Amino acid sequence: MTATHPLHPSRMGLSATLSLDAAPARVSWCRSAAGAVLDAWGVETHARETAVLILSELLSNAVQHGAAPITVRLTLDRWEGALVGTVEDAGAGWPTPADRDPAEMIEGGRGLLLVGMLATRWGVTRCAGAAGKRVWWCQAVPYLGLEVLR
Repeated sequence: MTATHPLHPSRMGLSATLSLDAAPARVSWCRSAAGAVLDAWGVETHARETAVLILSELLSNAVQHGAAPITVRLTLDRWEGALVGTVEDAGAGWPTPADRDPAEMIEGGRGLLLVGMLATRWGVTRCAGAAGKRVWWCQAVPYLGLEVLR
């Protein structure tokens, strides 16, 4: 007979979804809303700031180069210590990191380079059955105060 162990309550994860139009002013609103969500989840300050910076870069790209509707999803697996974020838009363009020297990029083009440096992993997938893409990232978050019994 195999014993089954229930999942720790935090194993189910926490998630939040934000939807917005492609107006540049909405980037600031979404950054603030995402920061408030991460604060409510108890995400440590450095990890929160990193997530908001990554989100800001990806969201700015979606607003500038993509098309509405734009959907942001954040999922926190407290048990594994991982945050996964996605920014989905209906635009047909495909994000690619700039292949220039970052010192030459005065007015932009550094966003995906920053994402690559800050995220544990990141990538892009096409949305099934429709135009658009989903840019995702994953980052480690520190221990979130879970009680581990041995």
